[in-house]
Amino acid sequence: MNYSTLQSDVAGYLHRADLTTPITKFIDQARLRIGGDLRALCNHVTGSVTSFSAGRSALPANYAAMAAVSLDGRPLLYMPPAAVAVYGDLSGVYSVDGGDLVVPGAGSTASVDVSYYTVPAKLVAGADVSEGMDEWPQLWLFQSVYQGALYTHDFELAGAMDSAYNQVLEVANRAGRQALYPQAAVVAMDVRGLAGEALN
Repeated sequence: MNYSTLQSDVAGYLHRADLTTPITKFIDQARLRIGGDLRALCNHVTGSVTSFSAGRSALPANYAAMAAVSLDGRPLLYMPPAAVAVYGDLSGVYSVDGGDLVVPGAGSTASVDVSYYTVPAKLVAGADVSEGMDEWPQLWLFQSVYQGALYTHDFELAGAMDSAYNQVLEVANRAGRQALYPQAAVVAMDVRGLAGEALN
């Protein structure tokens, strides 16, 4: 699926040929919603954050949610911004405050490794393909149609699309967890197995 195909499919679902410009807005609203919801392999990236000043540095522009943070190979634990403000001299912790990554004590030469989920890239040209469009095209379709159904006040369609979107999202996020954290999936299965044995 690319941008042109998605626009055509959305128009078909809405049974409207007069929404060419609004459909581009529906798709962009869907993009932002997907960025807030999707935790899959296709929108998971790793990188580093540098240029800290007083323990703060700007997060990547496409940042949606953090998966893991480490400094010098040591994982950092998340702490809420308010707690960091009170206990600012703690080491081994990080926080996200607005558009900044906060790592107490990080200076201008620090390089902090981050693993995070992205907001899919904005679609512009007809052939553009953004994160998740190849792997989970129904996410894009259902959420874009949902936005269009709200616009046209077709609340029955909106409800159906929201339900379908959430079902695909659950599958996508489960697949993402299993791909990124396979050992956790094995442990979870072992725990469920032990619980089952205990009930027998």
